[in-house]
Amino acid sequence: DSDDGIALVLRLPNIAEELKCICQIRDGWDEKVYRICDKKVMAWLNSKLDRIKEKTSHISNDKEATKYAIGLVSEYLPDEILLDLLQNHQMVKTDVYPKKRKKNAYESSQVNGEREYINDSNEPASGAANRVDPTELRKIRQKQKEKKKKADEKAEKLKKMASGTRSIMSFFSKKSTKTK
Repeated sequence: DSDDGIALVLRLPNIAEELKCICQIRDGWDEKVYRICDKKVMAWLNSKLDRIKEKTSHISNDKEATKYAIGLVSEYLPDEILLDLLQNHQMVKTDVYPKKRKKNAYESSQVNGEREYINDSNEPASGAANRVDPTELRKIRQKQKEKKKKADEKAEKLKKMASGTRSIMSFFSKKSTKTK
């Protein structure tokens, strides 16, 4: 499961050093504990944006180069981190993506055979009202936490229900009859 994946990642050479860039690392019990740090993630992303902007000598305007760099990096970011990054640079999605953009393979889902798309058209067109509001960002994160909590509760409920059930093979085995 996901714990196995994490264990595999932690066995990679030099991964602890690499995780220091985005995580707080604490020694606890028998193992190290890694906790992601939003400030470190933003600093790391900003360093990546700076490296991309250095390579974009064909774009003379710094703001346009930043939009370009965020556009490239955003393809690999979940929406909540992208919103934080945009807020950090005082931008919104429509600044980077003036049109609707398709979700990446990991973001998309099939609903009735149709692919979903990110729809930014319900946001204001321009101006100060178009900035990402921190309360809105908190609401989005809260909804994501609630969805995860509900999914975890559902999985736990199914686990409890399955704990008292018999194997299907037990219904097809011969019953032993005792003769006196």
